[in-house]
Amino acid sequence: MNDSVPRNWLTYNKENECLYCSYCLAFECPKSDSSSFVHGFSDYRQRKGTKAKKYCHEDYRHHKDVRKQAVSFRSHRNESAYTLDDEASNHGNFLASVQLMAKYDTIIAAHVSAVQKKSYQRMKRLKHQGKAGNKGRGGLITYLSKTTVNRLIHIMKTMIQERINHEVFEAKYYSIQVDSTQDNTIIDQFSIIIRYVHKSIVYERLLSIVPCNDGTGQRLFNLLTEKLQHLNIDPKNCISDSTDGAASYYGEYNGLQSKLADMADQHVHIWCYVHVLNLVVTETTKCCVSAVSFFNLLQNLATFINGSYKRMSVWIGVVEKQLGQENMKRLKLIGETRWSGKSNAATTIFGHFNDPTASTFVNLLTCLSMIQDSDKFDAKTKHEATYLLQSLQKYVYCMEFGRYSNNKVDGTEKNIP
Repeated sequence: MNDSVPRNWLTYNKENECLYCSYCLAFECPKSDSSSFVHGFSDYRQRKGTKAKKYCHEDYRHHKDVRKQAVSFRSHRNESAYTLDDEASNHGNFLASVQLMAKYDTIIAAHVSAVQKKSYQRMKRLKHQGKAGNKGRGGLITYLSKTTVNRLIHIMKTMIQERINHEVFEAKYYSIQVDSTQDNTIIDQFSIIIRYVHKSIVYERLLSIVPCNDGTGQRLFNLLTEKLQHLNIDPKNCISDSTDGAASYYGEYNGLQSKLADMADQHVHIWCYVHVLNLVVTETTKCCVSAVSFFNLLQNLATFINGSYKRMSVWIGVVEKQLGQENMKRLKLIGETRWSGKSNAATTIFGHFNDPTASTFVNLLTCLSMIQDSDKFDAKTKHEATYLLQSLQKYVYCMEFGRYSNNKVDGTEKNIP
């Protein structure tokens, strides 16, 4: 109809050649009288929107505002009040919630508008004085600052812990699950999860996350008991614990579970069976020479390709050409403790049993072949590529890919064993 107006809400079904409104499909009430925008229509002449369609579009905009907040309560940028009218920026969950509420609450809307105006005037005045880089709100009271956000977060944390404390007091006995991991500042964060039965319902709550600079069993025991006592939870009522197999947790004499068993009568340690299964499979792959060689090769391949932007550029070019941009895959590095790391690394290259076409085996051979034959790489890099290529072609599993023989590798016909 020579109409080129962009309609992001419009979707088309090739099978029945009908048009639909994707917003109506997602948000229209099932019990309402559904319009043709839900059932589809093939008459492309101008159609009038219904009230239901209008509400669906409003719901979409509401959910869009909510779902874009894949960040923490606060954001490190765009927290100034004068930036709140910029809906394209991400202000963090708290300020985004305030923005959303301001659309439906006149009191909040008036407050936000007044704060924005005062904040903008202050920013303009500071610029005039040559102090535009100054941080802080000065004498401006907004109740939208980072201080307010931090206070609200602390209040919510306290309320949650008080509720947990009340329920655990009524339940009396409980068990704990603990683990630790490093944050981006390389500090161990010790997480404490408490599990209890309250009014015939099993609850499992994250109780606290505590920084830990000493991973010994005694220090972990001290951290745990101090936190429990601080929340008025009796450590002696802890009847069981569940941890992974680390020595600081399960050590027979100095581990956390032994300290808990000494303190609480009839205390039982429960293995995390997911972790046990992971350890069994991981150790199994370490006792077989062929398996060790296989996974070392996968690790060396990922390190070689990912370790240089030039080599990565060749890989990206090969995958885009042979599989398409939408099927772009990156070779996976293997972690030391998780079996899933080895599984993911193998799956990326060899695909699944039920879908071998999802593999990147041929693409990897092509990439290594191009690197070893290219004049853009030094002799050491070309030697490593040749070694990895030959190593890949030694294994019996390559026979599974015999159907890919006579594939074009680097523009020439080469057989793949």
